[in-house]
Amino acid sequence: MLQVMFWYNSWACYRSIFCGPEKKKPMRKYLSLCVIAFCLFCSCAGSKRVTGAGDADAALYRRLLPGKWSVISMKRDPGAPAEQLAGVTLSFGTDSSFAGKAPCNSIAGTYTLNGPQIRLGQIISTEMACPFLEQESHYLRLLENNISRLSVTADKLLLRDDAGNLLLEGVREN
Repeated sequence: MLQVMFWYNSWACYRSIFCGPEKKKPMRKYLSLCVIAFCLFCSCAGSKRVTGAGDADAALYRRLLPGKWSVISMKRDPGAPAEQLAGVTLSFGTDSSFAGKAPCNSIAGTYTLNGPQIRLGQIISTEMACPFLEQESHYLRLLENNISRLSVTADKLLLRDDAGNLLLEGVREN
């Protein structure tokens, strides 16, 4: 019953403003102008493209990532201790391709880069046996399924998961 009275009072208030006697015309004009101004403000506010830092960051990542990196450590899981890697490399090209050496085999694939977001996919590898196959399978799984973000400087590469956990660490080779 209380809701019915509320809706009735709301309708009565609306009717008195917009459908009332002629002496309330200035109020109707004022409210109409406010509604139009609000709609214009809202439509313009969402259409602007912000440029600057985001675009500059994306260009920085595209400039710093290409080259050969030695992957020096890997975390199989976010809470796991870092494992030291030897002889593992990743070389990123400017054409969205990468190649490298996993603990046992040579690998290659593609990557997409969108600012600090990176996805590695279509990974292929040779199939030679070695004592580090278990480590290699975890490494390849991290590359293809878990890596989604990166931090890169002139000499350091950090590959992270969606939660920001560090999974692979690399240093630039000269």
